[in-house]
Amino acid sequence: AVLDPKTLLENEHLKERAFFREIDQPGLGPVPMGCVLFRMSETPLRSGAAPALGQHAQEVLLDLGFEKDDTVILRERGIA
Repeated sequence: AVLDPKTLLENEHLKERAFFREIDQPGLGPVPMGCVLFRMSETPLRSGAAPALGQHAQEVLLDLGFEKDDTVILRERGIA
């Protein structure tokens, strides 16, 4: 079966398994977010808002070898 989002959110089995969690998404407010289908005892559950567009751009560019000054220039020009 392919269920629509409303039916999924109302599904008793998924509610019982705590599949959906409410995440505070900046710009949207609280939204239901599907979690992992299974849980492993040694793997922590990561939850939180999805990153905003470009939120980690500087970190990624620095990891790729760009200098900090270069990342500032790229941001000012609307490239990163």
